[in-house]
Amino acid sequence: MSKSKNKKRRSPADLEAQRAALAERDAKRRAEKKQRRRRRIRKVCVFIGAAAVLCAGGFGGYLFFKRSSFMLHRRTAVESLHYKVSQAELGAFFQQCVESYDAWAATSEDIVTYDPAVSLKKQNYTDGDTWYNMLMSTTLSNVQSILQMCEAAYDAGFTLPESEETAAKEEAEVIDLSRCPKGTTREDAENACRLRHIAISYQKAATEAISITDEEIEAGFEANRANYVEWEMLCSVLSYKGAETDAEDPTLRNAAKANADALQNLHTEAEFRALAETFLTEDQTPDSLHRSGTGFSYPDQVRDWVLGDEPPAVGDCLTVDLPDSQQYQVWQLLTLPARDESETVDLRVCVLTADSYGDLSSAKAEAERLMEQCTENGGTWENFGDIAAAYSEDAQTYPDGGELKGFSARRSAYGSKLNEWAFDASRKPGDMTVCVEDDFVVLGFFEADNPRCAWEYYVYSALYTSKTNDIQLTASAHSVTVNNKATDLPL
Repeated sequence: MSKSKNKKRRSPADLEAQRAALAERDAKRRAEKKQRRRRRIRKVCVFIGAAAVLCAGGFGGYLFFKRSSFMLHRRTAVESLHYKVSQAELGAFFQQCVESYDAWAATSEDIVTYDPAVSLKKQNYTDGDTWYNMLMSTTLSNVQSILQMCEAAYDAGFTLPESEETAAKEEAEVIDLSRCPKGTTREDAENACRLRHIAISYQKAATEAISITDEEIEAGFEANRANYVEWEMLCSVLSYKGAETDAEDPTLRNAAKANADALQNLHTEAEFRALAETFLTEDQTPDSLHRSGTGFSYPDQVRDWVLGDEPPAVGDCLTVDLPDSQQYQVWQLLTLPARDESETVDLRVCVLTADSYGDLSSAKAEAERLMEQCTENGGTWENFGDIAAAYSEDAQTYPDGGELKGFSARRSAYGSKLNEWAFDASRKPGDMTVCVEDDFVVLGFFEADNPRCAWEYYVYSALYTSKTNDIQLTASAHSVTVNNKATDLPL
């Protein structure tokens, strides 16, 4: 017999309670889910916000570092093997260059300058370049030379003397940091000045250490004999150029050749002069026939003839045809090549021309005033050198303070009166004189007797110049690198 199962039915109240419990559970689950979603959103927002802050901070930091002294000191602008110049130190070098140019420009109204109220980067020095570029180019050239000489000093084991350390610091004190990139310190200026003093002091020490022996002088003479032996000649120039055209005139050429042959056959100075003077043109004088000088002052053909393996005798003549110039030249040897054994002295000169002062008397008065000024300032060669550098009109000597070392008694460029005074037996160091010539006045300063005769001094001077050049060449062999990005200073 099967059993029947009777299901127990729940009352409406129970169903309602169950529904309420389910609804409450669903609501609770939805609330928890919503809460978890909110927490996830909040985390994402926090992350995004943090990232934004980091990005903003990074960009701001980049600008800060770019504009601050941090990168100015970290960034290398110029470097060699053992030395580095930071962008800040380059700024100090640049300011020194600017101040040096300003000082030079102040010496003359003719020197072009810039507007200090406007950025150098916004002013054109030339049509295609700015003042900044011009001055930076000069600065970089100087810095590269300084580092090269510093490397040479390093190789030589050179140590900067304490006096130069002090001088570098004193030099740095006067650099106007307000015109340097913001963040440049006095220490940067000192570092720059110290490098400069290493270079200058080493080059000076190396130059002072140069020695030249008598054997070197004799060997130097033999190797370049044509440059140091002197002789005298007569030269007659016979033109065969047409009077109205530049074309060669055969008739004139034949006549010139006949005159040249006549001179060629003469063997005494008197005969040669007498005939040559009859061939002089309106723009020639008897004095123009005479020539003298060392080998390099003569044409190649003439020099090779005189100094050849079979040299001519006094009185012999050489005829040279110069078709390009449409002329014959006939040369007669008056003296055999010889070394200039004349004594020498060391002088300084300050030349004033009559044209510059209106007349000779005014130029003389100015020379006398300058001599008195030199005496009042101490009467030393340094005092005179400053005056010559500022006032002399002699382009050959004023850049070196009027210096004339190895001045020979045979030199006549400054007039016979200066020669007579300079080689007077009573002359002593510190003596000064004013010599008046036809159209100029020479203020002279006697430094000392020179121990070498003229030819010895000429050879010595050439060897000395060669050895000083060697110092520079040795330094220039060192490699220096420029970071072009760092040369754009934040001024």
